[in-house]
Amino acid sequence: MQHHDTIEQQGDLRSFIVLFRYGRGTYRLMASSIGLVLLSSFFLMVSARSMGSLAEELAGPRTFHRVLEFVALILFLEGANVAVNYQGRVGLAKVTNRVALAIRKALFHKLSVLPIAYFDHQPLGRTITRLTADVEGVESFFSGTLPRILTAALTILSVIAAMLITDLQIGSLILLAAVPSAILTLLVRRPIRYWTREYKRRSAAVNAKLAEYIN
Repeated sequence: MQHHDTIEQQGDLRSFIVLFRYGRGTYRLMASSIGLVLLSSFFLMVSARSMGSLAEELAGPRTFHRVLEFVALILFLEGANVAVNYQGRVGLAKVTNRVALAIRKALFHKLSVLPIAYFDHQPLGRTITRLTADVEGVESFFSGTLPRILTAALTILSVIAAMLITDLQIGSLILLAAVPSAILTLLVRRPIRYWTREYKRRSAAVNAKLAEYIN
């Protein structure tokens, strides 16, 4: 906490590894919860595929028995998606609370061993901001960002596989058309990370000034 700028020396992968270390004891629950979230995404994709088949069935010669089968399958898949996704989110919420608790304990322990000189040089508002906003960011990562990343990755891989299997030539052209977007994403990653951290710094500075005026 003494040197805020040391975070610039941390790579993304190393930061992820350090972050997941605080989840010690929750790895099994984390893995099962993530698996449930991914399974719910699979149910949703199969449901969408079944809905397309139902539309084709309704457009052609209608067979009441076949339509009823598709409707029952879609309802089952949608219900399974909601139930499995709920269980996965509940598990991730438990993991989030445990990880946040472990991080807060480590931070408060760090505060207790810091020299008095640190508090003489560092504004109180800046320290409080880093103790609250940063931990809230970690909570948001485990409860929202991580499931969305995994779900999006599964969806992208499934779509790519479906396109290539359906038509290799057209699927390859679509993938080539997506290359500029991927390059642009890689190029803007560093500026976005910089400005996000700059926002955190400036927010801490504002809180520091506010705390000084209140005191």
